[in-house]
Amino acid sequence: YTIAVVGSACNAANNVNELVNTWNLGNYYVVGGSGRVIPESVTTVVEGLKARAQAVGAKVVASLTDDVDAALSAAEGADIAFMCGGGKTTESTDRDSLSLEQESFMTSFAKATSTPTVAVALSPGTVLMPFVDDVEAVLNVFLAGASTGDALAAVAFGDHNPAAKSPVTFPKSEDDVVAPCPDTACEYSEGLFVGYRAMEDMEVNFPFGHGLSYTSFNYTWTAEPSVDKDGAVTLSATIENTGE
Repeated sequence: YTIAVVGSACNAANNVNELVNTWNLGNYYVVGGSGRVIPESVTTVVEGLKARAQAVGAKVVASLTDDVDAALSAAEGADIAFMCGGGKTTESTDRDSLSLEQESFMTSFAKATSTPTVAVALSPGTVLMPFVDDVEAVLNVFLAGASTGDALAAVAFGDHNPAAKSPVTFPKSEDDVVAPCPDTACEYSEGLFVGYRAMEDMEVNFPFGHGLSYTSFNYTWTAEPSVDKDGAVTLSATIENTGE
């Protein structure tokens, strides 16, 4: 069984000295700013996948640049490909865009390859995914720190169930969200209708609360929802894992 790993973000560096010397510098593993915890070392995506693949006798081939032709060559004949992209964020400034830094590479590779592909997004928050219709799956993690590669490999190989539900909505376009205001005086008139509330009636890539897993669940009301005299709502439900 052969696994292709493509894209520079699959082997992104964690330069501790750079992070220490710049208080609001972030990378694909940690947020920038005063609240960050800098990992001494990081398991990259390719390192995590290689270690897990070795345990089951699978072969890993890699192209760890954003050269589309080289990535296509590496993926040719592989049973599956993992392509990576990442983004950074920090306090004190807005992100330049919602795009992953390797968006162009990922979009071009996904369109051109015939190898079943998993898009790995090392995202700092909501991101655009114009390649989503050209891949078999998307595996997203939010600044996962030191064990990024091990965690992704554990999910990819089925050691752990990807049971998380997204805390954000992933829009199709930046036009669907409220843009940062670069001026000194800014008027934001949308009130509470930001984030997922602003996109409830829009077509999106993944809605707030979305998340697939390797099993199935059944949800039933334990009791009917109720509202007390003060307007407090009580919800009680039973969740049953109905998978094998």
